[in-house]
Amino acid sequence: MNSSEDEYDSEGSTGYEIQYQPPDDLLSRCVIHLDVDYFYCQCEEIANPTLACRPVAIGQKHIIVTSNYIARSMGVKKLQSKSEALSVCPSLLIIDGSDLERYRDASSFIYATFRKIVKSLHRDNKAKRGGMDEYFADITCAVESQMIQFGGCSSMTCEHQTAEVWIYGEDAKSSTVKIVEDQTGVTSISTLKKCSYCENWGSKDQRAMCLQKLHIAINMAKIIQDEIKKTTRFSSTVGISVSPMLAKIASGLRKPFSCNVLYPWRSHTIIETMPLQRVPEVGSRTLNALKPLLEKFHVGKRPEFWMCRDLLDIPQHAIQSCLKLNQNTEFCNLLINRCRGIDTEIIRDDEGALSKTLSVENSFRRGTVTSIEKVIENVDSLIPRILRLLEKRTIISHLPNDSFPRVIRLTARILPLRNISKQMKFDGKSLLQMTEKEDQVAMLRKDVVSLLSALQDLQTGLDVTRLNLAMTSFADIDRTIHHQSTSRKKESISVYFQPESDLLCCDKVESNIEPSPKPVKIHNMKPRCMADVIQNLKLKQMEKARYKKSPPLRKRQRKDMSMVTSSLQIDQEKERDL
Repeated sequence: MNSSEDEYDSEGSTGYEIQYQPPDDLLSRCVIHLDVDYFYCQCEEIANPTLACRPVAIGQKHIIVTSNYIARSMGVKKLQSKSEALSVCPSLLIIDGSDLERYRDASSFIYATFRKIVKSLHRDNKAKRGGMDEYFADITCAVESQMIQFGGCSSMTCEHQTAEVWIYGEDAKSSTVKIVEDQTGVTSISTLKKCSYCENWGSKDQRAMCLQKLHIAINMAKIIQDEIKKTTRFSSTVGISVSPMLAKIASGLRKPFSCNVLYPWRSHTIIETMPLQRVPEVGSRTLNALKPLLEKFHVGKRPEFWMCRDLLDIPQHAIQSCLKLNQNTEFCNLLINRCRGIDTEIIRDDEGALSKTLSVENSFRRGTVTSIEKVIENVDSLIPRILRLLEKRTIISHLPNDSFPRVIRLTARILPLRNISKQMKFDGKSLLQMTEKEDQVAMLRKDVVSLLSALQDLQTGLDVTRLNLAMTSFADIDRTIHHQSTSRKKESISVYFQPESDLLCCDKVESNIEPSPKPVKIHNMKPRCMADVIQNLKLKQMEKARYKKSPPLRKRQRKDMSMVTSSLQIDQEKERDL
């Protein structure tokens, strides 16, 4: 593994350069992105190993949502119609993937394993779920701990190091890559070139330290990857870099079952030609808002797709105005920085990613669900499915007795295309306490059917193409948020309950701080005595009540009143001392 910083200089370099300085602390981070290889199809292959040697695709409605690598090599593509996929690959096996329950179960199992391994490397590592088949982790703490203990040398070994380590730009072969946009399928090809961009990513010493950390992170990432393969039987690809965006780009550079590294000072060549929609937070709505601006500043240019460098040619104020965020430049700055390869997003641990919403749905062909009776019949098939999801969620909840929903929602898509949604409060606690499945189904069905009143006025010409049943507003999540806020409040008033010696120490420290110019409203407060605190609060309430009843006092009158109040408080203190 070559640790040199020298860039491979390919022929035909455009010499495109951007001068800016990324934050120095970005180079100190180690972030990994784990992407499960062809997730849906791999779920089917694990359940039925005979499928591993034949072309397989997962279909929903009339389209292909994903396929295994054998099918892809035969011309099967994502979002291709089923008929077209069968025409290019007659031996293709298409499995219906409308019911996502088995895929959700597999995803939860993989993520639980991922979290366990990440936390075993260092308890302060952060992990979060990015989607059903992708997970992020910040392993900086583990890497830095390794460097302190072993002087930068990795002491960890992996029993099954079968995944190939691939570093972008190490040689001519690894310097040309393809980036594919998932939804549209557009592909960009980029080749690494030598430019002054490398010098903008910190000093030479900082880059050398970053290089050392990333190489330690490689071994840790392989441990995570191989342990997941051993425990769950799922193969995956890992991307390693200094930010979530770069790590995700790295994981997509070479698949399947590889360990890919992207040095941040080599990322610019990839990102400048990358489809703009591959940038995090840039969806179809944002892209459609930017298109008129891109066409205005690139007259006569109608490319197959807009690239990140096309946006960087436009002044920032024009982008900000186009996005209608004139009063808040945060998103505009975020977008521009990410087009330059700078992603300062911090991975926050999701504490196991407990679902905030559970939902199940069914889709129908046009003209098949045209009456309320048909809708109720299909709702009956959704209820057992969502109850199974609720049961699984309760098992993994850290507050299982509070793992009940308080709101249910029913959404229907009706032709001509529009969604009708209605929700209501729900006694989920009683549902959770029921021991018989039949009772749970009956209770939930009664409330769900009452939500269908929103559809009663549409019986004439009713044509439902999708039904979605959801549970939300879970009590365990609200209790967790309340507990966290209560803990912060307790910390703020903990001074009242500290030992006297601690308070004396605090007084000594605070004596060096300049007093606040604002007058203190409650005088002579003694935090060690709770009775004094209560008495002062009562005095404050009495003053507020007196102020509301009496007309506003003049400045001289308020001064006299404050002198009288102060003298009364002094007399009260003397009486207590006696």
